[in-house]
Amino acid sequence: MRDRACVDCARKSISESALCWIRSLCVADRLQFVIADSSKLQPGKFDLVTIFNSVHHFSEPVALLTHCRKALKAGRVCFIIDANLSLNPEDNMNIAVRVSYPATTLWCLQDSMAGNGAGLGSEFGEAVLKDLGSKSGFTQCRKLAGSTPLEAYYELRS
Repeated sequence: MRDRACVDCARKSISESALCWIRSLCVADRLQFVIADSSKLQPGKFDLVTIFNSVHHFSEPVALLTHCRKALKAGRVCFIIDANLSLNPEDNMNIAVRVSYPATTLWCLQDSMAGNGAGLGSEFGEAVLKDLGSKSGFTQCRKLAGSTPLEAYYELRS
């Protein structure tokens, strides 16, 4: 029960912050933030769905991305910020990844595996997201400019 209260409090805080930001930009008539479980998103309603640093945590990332794709209007974007790791260990020789590997092993991997899930953890990067996106019905996946050695910006479209 305590965890549910914490989640509800976080959602309220994020929603209030987003609303204040929208009002400050004078776009409240055109912009809406929705914080929701992906399975509860209304189909075909959204121009943009965002996912921040969490796809590699989910037990069922294909189901998550499928719900997000269905929630998008035709031709719109799912924007993801997540790990920027290669499946080839020799490509991951930098300080950011040296921190990322133990962190994902101790935290992210167990999140997914606790739900008998995919267990992606540090096995996440552009190649993995392209595969997950394809299985979810997205036809395009690309890494965007501005990505860092630790995090990458991805765009999925259908």
